Amino acid sequence: MLNEQQIRDIIAGVNTNLDWATQDKNVTFAELGLDSLDRFDVLLGIQEATGVEVPDDDVESLSSIAAIEAYFADK
Repeated sequence: MLNEQQIRDIIAGVNTNLDWATQDKNVTFAELGLDSLDRFDVLLGIQEATGVEVPDDDVESLSSIAAIEAYFADK
């Protein structure tokens, strides 16, 4: 299970343009300007950290810190 800080750390490793510690966890990555490559890298980092492969059908739903946190809450 990932906690919010772990998710923020993974994202900060992918995209250093923002201070991820201060971003609202409900704002979407698109709203923050993350492109598709950034989102792909975040997904890879999340999968590596959890050992859980995210099915293609679920990838689009992982669009914010809160969404990732909720998705992995029961994994």
